[in-house]
Amino acid sequence: MEILAMADLHGHLPDIREYIDSADVIVIAGDIAPDHSCIPKTNTEYQTEWFNTVFSKWAAKLNKPIFGCYGNHDYGTFKNNSKIQIYANEVKGDFLLYAWTREFYGWNYMVKDLERDPKENYVRGSLESRLDSMLSKCKSVPDIWICHSPPHGVCECYDDRVQNSFAGSKALLRAIIKYQPKAVFVGHVYNGARTGHIGDTQVFNCSVTDDVHDLIRDPILVRIKDEKE
Repeated sequence: MEILAMADLHGHLPDIREYIDSADVIVIAGDIAPDHSCIPKTNTEYQTEWFNTVFSKWAAKLNKPIFGCYGNHDYGTFKNNSKIQIYANEVKGDFLLYAWTREFYGWNYMVKDLERDPKENYVRGSLESRLDSMLSKCKSVPDIWICHSPPHGVCECYDDRVQNSFAGSKALLRAIIKYQPKAVFVGHVYNGARTGHIGDTQVFNCSVTDDVHDLIRDPILVRIKDEKE
């Protein structure tokens, strides 16, 4: 499988025609929509309209399956269809789509399918438990994980001297060690390392923007080998 991966679009919809013939699937690891407000409630309606008009038209023209997760700047929601699927937490075939924070809390104010969660789901560790519950219902663990935040110690940037540094999720690290998917695609950390490994799992930071949300990088094309290869 050839995967064309990107993250942190922040409203940029890059021209990827030169890559599209090589890709079987497109992956977007969060922070997709433009964010013009720090107050989610004032930005939700605008982003939802953008997702379902501007983004939807761009994505449809690519004529490839698209899988993605929301990021911490995504307050609107996308109306999923058979070709384009973006979720906060869902398993779709070989893909796990999950919006992670450092320790899995706080996402309830970002996307609608988490807003109605009971109060106990807002506390530390609850979304990690939900992941275990989701995967326990699967016949096999999805090969490809699409998450917004990186795992702790891999594809992160944490230095007290560096502005906008970020330590990745320890809970995500524990989950990768436990389940060992083939590949994990992340974003969120614009200046973090681009690749890393956790056991047999490859981790890819596919952020395409910088910390002021300017488009500075191309998407990455990754080949995920079948067990028979």
